Amino acid sequence: PLSPPPPKKKRKMASSVREIVFNSASVCSYESSSILTSSTSDWTDYAKSSSMQDEDEEGGGEVLSCTSLQEGVTIRIAPMERRVGGWAEEHFHDKLVIPSGENKMRGVVVMLEAMARECVAVALSPHPTFIMGKTYVVHFGASGNLSTVLRRRLPNENEAIDTTFPCRVCTRSKWSSYWVVLQKGQLSAGIGKRVGHGCIGTLDDGMYDQLRPGMDAVHYVGLGNSALGRSATDLKVRNVRVMAVPPQGIALTPMSESDIFKSSQDVNDAALLAQYEEECAKAKARAVKFGVEYKEPPKPDAFLRYSEARRLRDNPDAGFITGIDTLSKEEQEKAARRKRRFEEEDVKRKRDSGDMEDVENTEDGEDVVVTDKKSKDPLPLEQAWDNQDRVSSQRMDPPPHLYSIITTEAPTLEYGETPAVLAKEKIHIFSLDWAAFKQIRSPDIMAHFADYGPSYVEWLNDFSCNILFDCEYSAARALANCTMELPSPP
Repeated sequence: PLSPPPPKKKRKMASSVREIVFNSASVCSYESSSILTSSTSDWTDYAKSSSMQDEDEEGGGEVLSCTSLQEGVTIRIAPMERRVGGWAEEHFHDKLVIPSGENKMRGVVVMLEAMARECVAVALSPHPTFIMGKTYVVHFGASGNLSTVLRRRLPNENEAIDTTFPCRVCTRSKWSSYWVVLQKGQLSAGIGKRVGHGCIGTLDDGMYDQLRPGMDAVHYVGLGNSALGRSATDLKVRNVRVMAVPPQGIALTPMSESDIFKSSQDVNDAALLAQYEEECAKAKARAVKFGVEYKEPPKPDAFLRYSEARRLRDNPDAGFITGIDTLSKEEQEKAARRKRRFEEEDVKRKRDSGDMEDVENTEDGEDVVVTDKKSKDPLPLEQAWDNQDRVSSQRMDPPPHLYSIITTEAPTLEYGETPAVLAKEKIHIFSLDWAAFKQIRSPDIMAHFADYGPSYVEWLNDFSCNILFDCEYSAARALANCTMELPSPP
């Protein structure tokens, strides 16, 4: 007799919830839930169990009613238009609000997670729409992810009450947690899942809060994307929660500018921060000495070199990182072996199929596949020096001894009175055909080197520029494959 089939193994159910993506907050579903607050740990969803109740009693936390975005739902938000700051009805929902029965006069708390390159916008409004003069907006990662802006635009549309804090808090490849609190006319924003801890900054709008009628109390929330320009991209938002401020209020623990600086994944030059703090100390001393109001030095460029801040604003995207030296002898030998292997496999395949039309016999007696590659013929190299007499006075070449240096380290060389450092991640371009080169723009140059992941074009003058790559190996590949050796000048 046949033996019975073996019992089927039980499959372990995945703990994660399938992601459902919507294109705006207005088409999502929201539900009532509760959240457990804490002054020492992250705020978490409240489960009605004895263990959570014990933790609540011992830790001094409080259970708050909140409105939550449905679990497993992600909102993919496209860049907004400029009209009324970009806000429209699609960015709000009449149920994305403080739960009914809660005291909205105490203020509002918003928690969310976002995955974005820049410009996560959170609006707080007395109605499910943007109202000029009554709606607050927090822009996390504004100006190319260089700062966070807290703002209330005034009714005349040309002025605003706002403040800016230098920080880089957006992450495009992982989820980051943010919170926003409005209480007693104080608009605060921070990062993390413990509301009040890690406060980036606060906008003091207490005067308006005292004059605002009760009907204008903020209790609706909008979610937007304030990125501008051709490079603007969509962002994702999930785990949104809206609740009233607890009766005892929320204590704020400011995140120091040093911590904000160190939390950035892209900025590692601590010397710039030390220099900025030194300038702040000098400005405070001058204010005390002369009895004037203290004003902080300009931000956020104070944390970055001008060229770096400008590059991040123009192109926040990172270039391609090669990571290995493809031009080294070892890598060249590997590439040659791969080429021979592929050619042998191609010849064998054609021989087996009887298609030998593209196969030729070399002098060594080996069969190779001949491919017809159509490439654009370059201009005659002799034309490279046609305008040399006109622009030679404008030309600025590196010192001659720099060309002969072969080293894996970046040496510091004395070039006149200025020390010159070899920048391996840059390619320098100087044009002799000045009339034609003046018609070329940054997108043209980026497109020319597109196969090698350029990051930014740094213009020096009308005749020259530097192309920045994210690693020296990408720059070396581009230099080897997109350039030709010039003949000696006449």
